[in-house]
Amino acid sequence: MEMIGKYAILGSMGQGGMGAIFKARHPTLQETVVVKKLTLQGKEMVERFRREAKIQMSLVHPGIVRVYDHFEEKGQYYIVMEYVDGITLEELIRKKVALGNVAAMVIFRELAKALAYAHRSGVIHRDIKPANVLVSKKGEVKFLDFGVASLVGEDDGLTKPGMTIGTLSYLAPEIIENAQKADQRSDIYAASVLLYEMVTGKKPFVGGFSPETLQKVVKGQFSPPRSLNPGLKKVLEKIILKGMHKKAKRRTQRLEKVIDLLNPHLRRFKDQAEINHAIQDYVQGKEDLENRAAGPLWVLLRSGWAWGLLFVGLGLSAGTAYLAFERGLKYELVYPDRFGAFQLELMAKKAAKDPEVIYRQALILRQDGDKWQKVDREPVSLSYRPDLDQPHFYWFQSDKIYLEPGIYRLLVELEQEQFQTTFLLSSIQEQIKQNNNTDGRILTFKGEETEQSLPAKIELHPVDLASDKEITQALEVKVFHQGAWVDWTEFQARTDAEEWIRSGRDYSFRLAAESFYPQSLSFHLQPEQTRITLKVPLSAKPVSLQVETDLEGLGLKLDNKTSYLEAGKTPKLVPIPSAGRLRTLALAPGHYYLSVLYPQGWGRTLGLTQEIDLLPSQEQRFKVALSPDGQGLQLNKQESP
Repeated sequence: MEMIGKYAILGSMGQGGMGAIFKARHPTLQETVVVKKLTLQGKEMVERFRREAKIQMSLVHPGIVRVYDHFEEKGQYYIVMEYVDGITLEELIRKKVALGNVAAMVIFRELAKALAYAHRSGVIHRDIKPANVLVSKKGEVKFLDFGVASLVGEDDGLTKPGMTIGTLSYLAPEIIENAQKADQRSDIYAASVLLYEMVTGKKPFVGGFSPETLQKVVKGQFSPPRSLNPGLKKVLEKIILKGMHKKAKRRTQRLEKVIDLLNPHLRRFKDQAEINHAIQDYVQGKEDLENRAAGPLWVLLRSGWAWGLLFVGLGLSAGTAYLAFERGLKYELVYPDRFGAFQLELMAKKAAKDPEVIYRQALILRQDGDKWQKVDREPVSLSYRPDLDQPHFYWFQSDKIYLEPGIYRLLVELEQEQFQTTFLLSSIQEQIKQNNNTDGRILTFKGEETEQSLPAKIELHPVDLASDKEITQALEVKVFHQGAWVDWTEFQARTDAEEWIRSGRDYSFRLAAESFYPQSLSFHLQPEQTRITLKVPLSAKPVSLQVETDLEGLGLKLDNKTSYLEAGKTPKLVPIPSAGRLRTLALAPGHYYLSVLYPQGWGRTLGLTQEIDLLPSQEQRFKVALSPDGQGLQLNKQESP
């Protein structure tokens, strides 16, 4: 099999504007990726290619195709990126002729979220067009070739393999006059043109780079979208006309405003999974989103006869069935591999006031690369549960919360107190496997009765992100004070510490421990908050566990599982490599059970399990071989090369 670097090439995907494109296999994740080879010559092209690859790698967003790697081999330059199985928006428009109002709003909002993120990251796309947008078979909408096409010499995107297209339609007037004027407003112009094409099936400007067409672009002379589509919603027309204004200063300045305009029209979609499934069904022709109802009848029809029979068998009315399905059953029974579950509990010290008026609030954030983004969902409702009350505490509880697996941060405010914790949410399926837990994760916060005073108390509890266990080894904690980082323990011991540690102020901390990645965090104590408890997760630095074997078909398990939590700054659950002479696992230091399984045929399998202690910064390597008599396996520790 042909190899490019460490990637096994599965086949050619054709030729792009900047070079050859291949489908390949990632060596450890065993996932399909795309490898792009730069064929354009020249030092300037190579330098631009490198720089743009680095920019793309910095963009981590579900609406942008990920770039995993870029490297040089034998004088050739490559980019390795996420493989998306689907069609381009250009193909979808051609298939549908013109998208319906709801479909256009749903898809365009996804694009706006991704582009707004890029703009906040200081990146301008500069080549927005339907051919550079992918709609996956899972209903995900993703930007492709972020910033590269315009930099590696595609002549403003006029040509692509096999056909000529008039991408002049997507160039803002100021770009035609001076390409160096490109900024986020020129991206917004191009995105608005893309929306125009989505809802009308036509480009606003055609005819190539003729003087007449150029003048129309500069003067903003195009057919109003409603003249081509009389059924167009006013909100879409407003977004298009404002976004395509000929003067950049009078154009939409930020895509967040577009998102805010669309949100009220898309409340029928409860979460991201429902959005993706709606897009998926629309692309496949299974559903017309214009007629999609947001009520029990639609749920029963959407779910099929099996769900209807199930609800009838349980004796549930249509309304009750709808609520049960929306609030949990669809996640527990249909998508247990795609969603995790957790529940929030608060214990508030009993006071003179009624429990219903006790101030309580929770905010959920999701890690998005190096940033934390607010989870787009309804506010967390913390209901009073008198049946769970304890002698000295009121008990509040949320409904079960369902979110996609990932790393989340929970900010909780209870009267004068604030709590913060970061946790790794596994899928329901994985929660059941690991803990035999069908109820989801429970996060409990216990408040204390605090005095109305200005001195504040800050408690930091560092934990291992993967295991959620407290870190007991030597820890360095520093606080930012008067322009410098100072030791937190020494700072608290100062005679004037009480003067500085008070409510109503901003705080920044750095935590570092050997064998862990350092962690920084900042927060603000409200004037009435005199205590904050923070559970601070640190990610362990990975230790390499390598298993070498010449036995074909040898299987590996770790702690009796075929997947493991890959250590790193952002730990993730990945499959254990199932093939290859040398298999490498990136693990957090700790105690593990390594099992090797070698099928012999006729239902017979040789197996061996060995305990392994992985210490920080100490790679371990083992070789698996048959015993001399061929009746067993040997797991021999090797010297690392």
